[in-house]
Order: sequence, then structure tokens, then C-alpha cells
Amino acid sequence: MKKFRRAAAFLLTLALAAGMTFLTGCGADSTQGSTIDGGLDFTAGVNKDGTVSYVGTITSIGDEVEGWEDIEAISCSSIGAVGLRKDGTVLTTTTNNEWQSDVGKWKDITMVCASDFFTLGLKNDGTVVSAGDNEYGECDVDKWKDITQIACGSFFSAGLKKDGTVVWTGDDKLSNLGNVDDWEDITQISASSYSLAGLKKDGTVVLAGGLSDENQAAQSWKKIKKVVAGDYAIYGIKSDGTVEAAGYKAPEKKVEKWEDIVDITTSMYMVYGLRKDGTVSAAAVPSVYDVSVPDLSKWELKVL
Repeated sequence: MKKFRRAAAFLLTLALAAGMTFLTGCGADSTQGSTIDGGLDFTAGVNKDGTVSYVGTITSIGDEVEGWEDIEAISCSSIGAVGLRKDGTVLTTTTNNEWQSDVGKWKDITMVCASDFFTLGLKNDGTVVSAGDNEYGECDVDKWKDITQIACGSFFSAGLKKDGTVVWTGDDKLSNLGNVDDWEDITQISASSYSLAGLKKDGTVVLAGGLSDENQAAQSWKKIKKVVAGDYAIYGIKSDGTVEAAGYKAPEKKVEKWEDIVDITTSMYMVYGLRKDGTVSAAAVPSVYDVSVPDLSKWELKVL
């Protein structure tokens, strides 16, 4: 399995260099997570009635999630989706690896986070459960306590504690999250494949992991109420509902025109912004391909 996952890491690195975006991590300012998330060339959103809307090319995922009901929040890996139900149980698509099937047995879950090889669940008592491959120690979360939010990348897991510090586990060589141990006063976290972003209570942003020089501009932002880490760009939602973007492939001119935004997610070549009324804005990430922006005019999603 380790050889397979190292091969996957190598292929992911090549894909990023070629201009492909995979959001295999998660994290949100809501204690339940997000109602919109994206994977490899697809995006799913939780409707106001608890059903799920889907847009993308992987029809098998769409066929499954569009049959879900009573969903409160959703988290997507590159190849699948995990849905948190109102009763604290969890649904997962069959496209997720079979060793993650144990998530269907979980109870008392308040937040879920899906990565390509493992899934995390935050319980209502502040502990964390995991299912999937633990080759790099990313599932060594059973001793965590007082956790209020979770986030996961391709090879690591992170948890925000009540005291504003952050714990993490996984492969440091691949993720390079060493400076996270020094973070304080954190109110929200978000992960991409190889990086972690933290929002401080003063509205500024801290970053760790595999980041470009362009990403570092996010650490000069102020008055941010939510930070979202993508593989090519960091996005910040400001207190007035407008958006900042910093990255080497960030569609700044498009997203900086958005208003009333409460959440953001990315898929392969797209960025989606959820407005406070439940409608969604979309913008294409600069790439070598001609990308068509999907019509999401009929989407009305739940806002947590």
C-alpha cells in the first residue's frame, strides 16, 4: 500500500505541475462543515430540503448522492463523497475505497472530512474517529480530545482544539506542517492536498505546508472571517462577504467581484462561492484548457 500511495503522491505532484487541481482536503468555520464541496471534476451541494445537487463528469457519484436525504453537510475527496445526516450518521459513495465502508457505522457525528484514502469524523464529545488507510499515520486521531473542527489533506489530518491550538498527524516529509505546532488563537482551519490554512481570531491568516510564493500573500490579509485552502490558491472570505484570492492560479479578477459569500470550494478547474441566500457563483481557474462554467442558476443550497 505504501508503494501505491507514494506513486499516488508522485502522480498528484505531476498533476499539480500540469495545471490540475484536486481538493482532497476540507475544513470549515461551521461546527458541521460545509454544504458545498468539490472533488475531481465534480461538485456537490446540499439543498435546503436536505437532498443533494451534483454537477460533474463522474456519473456514478452523481447517481448516488442525488438519492441521499436528510443531509446537513457534505465533504468530497477526489473520487467520492461523504454526507453527514441530521441524526449524526454518515453516508458514503461506493466510489470511495472499500476500506472506508466503516463510516456507515458511525454515530453522534457533527462534522465529516473526506480524503482520497481515509475519512475523519468529529463526534459530539470532541473526539475524532477515522476509517481508511493509515499508512502515514493520518488516522492516529483516537487520542485527540476537545476538538471543535477537523481538516484533512492527502497525507495528514488536523484538528482545531477548544483552546485555539491545532493538533495534526501524518507524514511531515510530504506535508511539511511542522510550524503548525506553534499556532495559537486559531478559530478555523482548512486543508488542501499538501497545505493547511488557519484563521486567527484577529481575522488574519497563517499557512503551513507545500505553498507557492504567491500563496504567502494571504498572510497579509485582514478582516477575514473564513479561509479556504486550495491546491493552487488560498481564498479568504471577508467580513463584508467579498473574497480575496492569493495563488499562482487564482482567478482573482473574477472572485473579487463576488458579494455576500459565506463559503467557497474548488474542483478541478472551478471555484464555487456560496452566497448567504443559498445561490452559487462559479469561476474557472486559469488553465491550458478551455473550461466551461456550469449553469448553477437553479441551485439553492442550505447555509449553515
